[in-house]
Amino acid sequence: EAIGVVLDLFEEQWNIMFKLLESYQKQKGDCNVPQNHAEAGKQLGSWLDKQRQLMKKGKLPVERQQKLEAIGVVWDLLEEQWNSMFQLLEGYQKQKGDCNVPKNHAEAGKQLGSWLDKQRQLMKKGKLPVERQKKLEVIGLVWDPLEEQWNSMFQLLEGYQKQKGDCNVPKNHAEAGK
Repeated sequence: EAIGVVLDLFEEQWNIMFKLLESYQKQKGDCNVPQNHAEAGKQLGSWLDKQRQLMKKGKLPVERQQKLEAIGVVWDLLEEQWNSMFQLLEGYQKQKGDCNVPKNHAEAGKQLGSWLDKQRQLMKKGKLPVERQKKLEVIGLVWDPLEEQWNSMFQLLEGYQKQKGDCNVPKNHAEAGK
């Protein structure tokens, strides 16, 4: 090695790709390299995808795993994306007091309303994992906002009926701001 002979070509190749990934991370602020992305003529995205596959199969050496984690590699991108959207929903809930995000609403440039609609659809189809259901319910998510709105308005009507003795509510009448 002192005269420049590479004894382990595979190790050398891995280190070159790792250095490219470090450079990408410093430049972009994360290691979420698109799969078809190339750096310096090398397929960095494909290489990182391969590292994730090896990790998933339990075949990535621990020292490589640690090096990749140290620069912020996320092993499960879908889980990371879900958690990121959930954090945006938590912020929305803290700000607005509810999770009734309009379908076309965006937060931080991400389509939070569409994401939430997708979670409701998955729940309706029985395809939303229980741990995600619980996380969403803890922050006050209503699975069927139309039903919730109907029930709320019906309760107001019941109150009106008790107070006035009938359900003949004038068209421009408001109760509790509704």
